[in-house]
Amino acid sequence: MAKRPEHITISPMTLLCPRCSAQPGQACDIFDGEFEMVHVERIKWAAAMDVTAKRTEKRQTVMF
Repeated sequence: MAKRPEHITISPMTLLCPRCSAQPGQACDIFDGEFEMVHVERIKWAAAMDVTAKRTEKRQTVMF
């Protein structure tokens, strides 16, 4: 049986894009009808949320 991950990362596609206001689940832009683009601001926001979630999890683990 596979080991459960300690943390599930946040996908940038689940967030509203702060640059172009693309809705969750939608790409920021599509090139040639097949390549989906996601703005770097959206990716950085998801990464920052991941770091915050990991820090919160560590604090809760230490407290108990």
